[in-house]
Amino acid sequence: MDADLVGRGLTRQLEMAGISGLCDAVRADKVNGDIHATKIPSLWPCPTGVVQGFVPEHLSPGVMTRILKQLRDQYDAVILDTGPILGSLEANVHRARLGRVVIVVSRGQSAKTVRASIQRLRRLGASCSGLIFNRAGTKDFDRSVSTASVSARSIKASAQAARRGGAEGRAALMRAVGVQSTPGKETIAP
Repeated sequence: MDADLVGRGLTRQLEMAGISGLCDAVRADKVNGDIHATKIPSLWPCPTGVVQGFVPEHLSPGVMTRILKQLRDQYDAVILDTGPILGSLEANVHRARLGRVVIVVSRGQSAKTVRASIQRLRRLGASCSGLIFNRAGTKDFDRSVSTASVSARSIKASAQAARRGGAEGRAALMRAVGVQSTPGKETIAP
């Protein structure tokens, strides 16, 4: 779900501008035709929507709770893409309704900003389940991870296996980052 009502990056990347989505669901107080099929199996996005004049201030915690419950009843996993935790209103509205939060860290982002984001999540009653390093190359990852870290070595080795392709490499990478895979379902390990 593209819940970044300012940036709308997911909506743009999936070329879904002008299609009903989150804003329409919030206005109707339910999801009704706002989730769309894609060419990618098992990917059913909800773009930001087409309601004119809808801004993050229009989000209601009560409506979002109902919408997310409806989606959880229909889908195995619901992922929300919000704006930056330190600067977006919608991230603060959604945080209490989420089971887990994964922070995206862009290449070159300061450690101070990352720590501030994690502290902000804690103050809001949410927790950080992990980080995604965006726009980082393999060399960046190698420099950022201690060679003493068993899980980091596992991720690195699994990533190398995944690059070679095949189901075995993909499964190894998923195990290393805490995703349990069974036919038809993938879940994040506790």
